Amino acid sequence: MNIWFEYGVPFGLVAFGLLAVLYAHLEGKRVDRLIVEERRRERLSRRR
Repeated sequence: MNIWFEYGVPFGLVAFGLLAVLYAHLEGKRVDRLIVEERRRERLSRRR
């Protein structure tokens, strides 16, 4: 049990960190796309 705890916790933290980074990367792309769309709408509304 102690060995599992010593090796399992660091591995779990590393795996969780990688998943968090991957998720943040994908979410960031989506947010960037939304920001670009919003800016495009603002530009179109200013022209009118």
